[in-house]
Amino acid sequence: MNNTDTHNQFIIMDPSSIWMLEISLGLGAILLIHWMVSSFIKRAQGKARLSGSGWMQKVDSIALTPLKILFLSVACYYVLTIVGQRFEMPRLAEAARPFISSIVIVCLSWIALRWKKEFIHTLQYHPKMVSTGLGHTFSKLLSMIICILTVLIILQIFQLDIWPLLAFGGIGAAAVGFAAKDVISNFCGGLMLSITRPFLVGDQILLPSEHLEGPVEEIGWYLTVVRDKEKRPVYLPNAIFSNAIVINNSRMSHRRILESINVRYADYAKLKTVIGKIKSFLKQHVSVDPTLEPHVFLHTFNDSSMGIHLDVYVLATQLGEYLAVKEEVLFGIYDILESESVKMPFPTFSVEGIHKI
Repeated sequence: MNNTDTHNQFIIMDPSSIWMLEISLGLGAILLIHWMVSSFIKRAQGKARLSGSGWMQKVDSIALTPLKILFLSVACYYVLTIVGQRFEMPRLAEAARPFISSIVIVCLSWIALRWKKEFIHTLQYHPKMVSTGLGHTFSKLLSMIICILTVLIILQIFQLDIWPLLAFGGIGAAAVGFAAKDVISNFCGGLMLSITRPFLVGDQILLPSEHLEGPVEEIGWYLTVVRDKEKRPVYLPNAIFSNAIVINNSRMSHRRILESINVRYADYAKLKTVIGKIKSFLKQHVSVDPTLEPHVFLHTFNDSSMGIHLDVYVLATQLGEYLAVKEEVLFGIYDILESESVKMPFPTFSVEGIHKI
């Protein structure tokens, strides 16, 4: 009789306590799924570190914390659903559903923002793929897009009509855009600088229209900073570069030595020998580009001298290196003239005698 009473008592108590069993099983399943996802992420991270696979090496810092909050939110919603059914409070789960959904969306956006940051940071290690300025611009734009989409989705979850908001925002944006057209033009100019990349930070540029030459120190959203020859920082609105001619000296492939060497008419007989030796000297010089023929020719007859035209391209592009090479070339040419006893003419003046009447 005692066994029968105990069995009957268990049967009577079971329906009232089944909800606790459902909560336990559900939470256990959620924890199991979370453990499996975390293990998969850590395993993928370990493989990425062995293969050196960029942003995947930091996948744990990207996803683990947001995923913990996401699974915690799902667990809370599951518990509230079971409790609402057990105690006949169906509105409890309905009231919690928008908040839980919003938390899930925020967690997914959080993961997207973290992934974006690591991905852009990885791309910046490859300058040929994306520059620092371009990476910074894409990073800001992606952050804005993700945040705006997150806010719109959350408003939709709470069943708020976003169309009046968008219409009002469009009218407001038009008004603000008209009032701040200069700011927007400078912003668009900075965006185009980041996309087209006519110059980068550290490049030596020349702006003929602004009579400005110097290295680029910063490319911002609104301003670009160039330090001039007097070592003064010059702040240029980015809209200037939409119509300005920009010469990037840092990207030149060669520098040019262009000179005119004058010799006396008395040394005309030695001129062909001198020109031949100068050509041979230039062709053997290590800094002269062998693919571009140096031009050394008798160019003009002046009043008191003959002009030898010198036009040669050297591989040294940095200003200091170029000046050193030019100095070597001019020293070598002068030595050739001296070896052949060819002289350069000096300015002469003749003064006629004054006759008294």
